[in-house]
Amino acid sequence: MIVRLNKAVLHVLDLDSAVSVLSKAELDLEEKPVKSYVQSICRKALGSTDCRHGNFGTDNALATKVSRYLHGADEFVPLTAEMAGFVFGEIQRADGAKSTDMLVADFMDGDDTRYLGLFLLEGKKAFVHDVSQAGSMVSCDIVRRYGVLPAATQKLASWAIVRADNLEISYVDKPRSIDGQDVLVLPEGLLQCSSEASARETIDCVTEIVEQVAEEHGANAALALSKAKAYVAEQVDEQDSFSRDGLAEKVFEDSEPARKAFETAAEVRHLPERVAVDRRAVAQKRVRCHRIVTDTGIEVSFPAEYGDDPEFIQFSTEENGLISIELKNIGSIENK
Repeated sequence: MIVRLNKAVLHVLDLDSAVSVLSKAELDLEEKPVKSYVQSICRKALGSTDCRHGNFGTDNALATKVSRYLHGADEFVPLTAEMAGFVFGEIQRADGAKSTDMLVADFMDGDDTRYLGLFLLEGKKAFVHDVSQAGSMVSCDIVRRYGVLPAATQKLASWAIVRADNLEISYVDKPRSIDGQDVLVLPEGLLQCSSEASARETIDCVTEIVEQVAEEHGANAALALSKAKAYVAEQVDEQDSFSRDGLAEKVFEDSEPARKAFETAAEVRHLPERVAVDRRAVAQKRVRCHRIVTDTGIEVSFPAEYGDDPEFIQFSTEENGLISIELKNIGSIENK
């Protein structure tokens, strides 16, 4: 996934000394290690299936400031310092909070969509070697370092990105106990935005309903789930959303009672009639492949669209009630 950085800045929120160090200068993105680290953080956020989605409320002061910056009316560093100052004040009050750095990045994806990303990097303690010399005596020791940043590949517990063209927000955050209440500092405190289900939660909800309805109506649950995933993958490839009714018709095309049961269950679970999902996050990670495990311990993983194609895989129920799976048109087999 392509990420092009425009600007980035790092602010230090040191809870051990109760002092915040708000940078007056941007990070030097000409330094390859710095650029690579920030790009990796942004890339992981763009590809996340765990993020929830939201929008700024009306008369939101921060939304106005972010919009002014994105349109060139405000400066980057002062805006990010103001946000970091607010976050520092909040996490200072949280029980068991750790020293945290706040990385803010202005970046573009491969489609030239612009984002403003806010990433909370909790400091870690790590042991490193230390070499010292006294006269002619060289000694090697082990020392502990504080405030070590997370690895670039590590999943972050708290971050948010704001899409520039419509100010839509994607975020992940963990609850922090502040004054006896669990608080999500980024969406509830800083951004004050609404909250919608994540792509992972949406797909999990759909698959749970499909599996439940299939089992209740005597259908093959594995086949039903592969049809559902194939339908979602096909739809989000084109329009970043899929129809709840269309999915029911595709999966349970031979059973009207099953379709009605799906609709009822979807209403109970508050699944909207048209479900919006991010094609980058979902189509590639959640619905392209279907994996089943039999009670005999055999595991089978196959492209979801093959589940409805008897040229590649076929499920059949024997007279004794047991299920047979036939794999077809295999040119070669590779041991993994």
